[in-house]
Amino acid sequence: MTTKYQEGTTEGSSVNTNESHQQQKGTSSQEQQASSSEWIQRQLGAFWIRKNKWSEPYLSGYVMMDGKKLPLYIYKNKYHEEGRPHFIAYATKD
Repeated sequence: MTTKYQEGTTEGSSVNTNESHQQQKGTSSQEQQASSSEWIQRQLGAFWIRKNKWSEPYLSGYVMMDGKKLPLYIYKNKYHEEGRPHFIAYATKD
């Protein structure tokens, strides 16, 4: 048993809903690509979540500065107090 909506057309209309949905998907895909392209151009770096030998999480990654990758580690500030940063970034020794 199929309903009028599963057949791809609505009752009293010659519009094919399958084609309409495909056009909407194409538009949203184009919008997503444009948005993604903008974010790629604005990207400054990337970080991955890692765990140290005590299973505490930290971030390992890089930022781009003057066209070069600057590798960094970011750790939670264990001694956080009011007015102090929550996280601290360190350059790697590599």
